Amino acid sequence: MKEFPNCVSASKSGNFVELKKHRDLCYLRDDIYEFLLKTEGKNFEKEFFDFTSFFDKNSIPSECRIEYKDKIIKELKEKNWHIATAFGGWGLVLAPTEELLSKSIWKSSLDFTVIS
Repeated sequence: MKEFPNCVSASKSGNFVELKKHRDLCYLRDDIYEFLLKTEGKNFEKEFFDFTSFFDKNSIPSECRIEYKDKIIKELKEKNWHIATAFGGWGLVLAPTEELLSKSIWKSSLDFTVIS
């Protein structure tokens, strides 16, 4: 960061909770983007994004976690990703096609849930 953004002024300090939510979601999107880039367009059936690790690493309060997860899933669905969850709903399984999603090794998990 070269300089502080205008939103960090003392007069806007009452808005820091919303600023933190916005920043946390930006970091979450960035981590998922990096996760997708690491797959290099392959091995979707073997990979999943771990929301819990992200939330713990970034000290996301428990009361925000479901809200963030639901928002991200909605955004990815709007981008036509095929999505399932596993591991209590905190493992995000992504695939560009329904066929690849159906081949996920995580499908054998008892709580594998396709999000439609």
